[in-house]
Amino acid sequence: MVSCIHFSLLLIFLFGSFVVSVFVTHSRCAVVTGANRGLGFAICRQLAASGVVVVLTARDENRGIQAVDDLKTNHGVSSDNIVYHQLDVTDSSSISSLADFIKTQFGKLDILVGTTPNLTSSVTTPFDPRSYV
Repeated sequence: MVSCIHFSLLLIFLFGSFVVSVFVTHSRCAVVTGANRGLGFAICRQLAASGVVVVLTARDENRGIQAVDDLKTNHGVSSDNIVYHQLDVTDSSSISSLADFIKTQFGKLDILVGTTPNLTSSVTTPFDPRSYV
């Protein structure tokens, strides 16, 4: 089981005109969708380097595992702060599997970063994350 790390700090991530501010006051666990490359990958790197336990998700398992390995090997991210879980945001069983994983491993989810492109056009039913809690 991956443990959350306690800390208190203000995190600011700047990606061009995209700014995300998160004030962290206690243990935090995050899920980043579509995180095997690009913006999602960079957000995972910054969150994990700051002590947040990050669940990096990707549709393709091999690409997700490679991204986690890259973060550990080339970016100095601790194994305690990054884990991979498969997620296809258009598949309700995949979403349920991730929700069960979060409940089992962490008990709660503090941060959800959705970087999956065209999410709204690919989902055919309204998405309510509370339905998976």
